[in-house]
Amino acid sequence: MPQMAIGSPVKNKKATLSKPDKLGAISQTFTRVFGKKSTAIDSKCCDELDDDLSSDVVQEPESLTDPLLQLISLQKASGSWDMDSSVANVLGKTDDQLANMMPKGVDKAVWATLLALLWLYGFQLEARDEWQLVAMKAASWIQAQKVGCVPQCVQAGNALLGCQVQQETLGL
Repeated sequence: MPQMAIGSPVKNKKATLSKPDKLGAISQTFTRVFGKKSTAIDSKCCDELDDDLSSDVVQEPESLTDPLLQLISLQKASGSWDMDSSVANVLGKTDDQLANMMPKGVDKAVWATLLALLWLYGFQLEARDEWQLVAMKAASWIQAQKVGCVPQCVQAGNALLGCQVQQETLGL
């Protein structure tokens, strides 16, 4: 499956704490873990940890960088997605590209939900166990909308995203 470049690359930031901040962080962690304050934590302890802390890299949480988790987090409780820039970013498209390819007379939420389904089946098939229920809920929501032009939407969505997912595969 083709991989898509989504958003900006994760920037690694070095952890830079002053000695008092390090002591405070270590003391707070000790208190949280052991349930009591430590009087043994001093600046010597901090000096010994300097090498470790200076090499630590702070990573963004996976949910902020994984497009699958981003898309899943944008699904509404109803099973639909809104057509907005967050969805466009996950799909690797602009708002204008989504709007320009949307078939006439189609509700924006139906279009966004159909695009999300196409993207899941077209680019995230290897992670199907993670999103299968999300997709089922989305397909049920689209069916409840009684959309008459699903075949045209699937065709336009495939053209926009560059995939070849069949309507039957989507459960529609």
